[in-house]
Amino acid sequence: MLIIYATNLAESLDSALHNRTQTINFPAPGQEERIKTLEKYLSKAADSFDILLNPKMKKEKERQKLGKALDGLTQRQIKKIASIAVEETFLDGKKKLLLGKLDPYIEDAKTESKNTLVPAAA
Repeated sequence: MLIIYATNLAESLDSALHNRTQTINFPAPGQEERIKTLEKYLSKAADSFDILLNPKMKKEKERQKLGKALDGLTQRQIKKIASIAVEETFLDGKKKLLLGKLDPYIEDAKTESKNTLVPAAA
């Protein structure tokens, strides 16, 4: 019998499942992968409005800051951050999205992630 499952919350699965299955772990995305994921989803909206860097920061410095801020988040969460930021910018009637303004969306994703953790069964 072959069972394939995927989760970002492996610690919440019953230990009996771990004892009876072989696990293949895929590491969380690294800093550069997180940045590229965010850029990928934001670039899809680039035709609708301008996505701007913080004018006070150099591009590489801002990318590093974003990568660190996104630490611990999954690609699905990063996609959601981009989607919400784009949607709210559009609904507010704004024509520009400053990357520096993503912090509240990132914090919301991290808080949501912490609140969904379920302790593993003993």
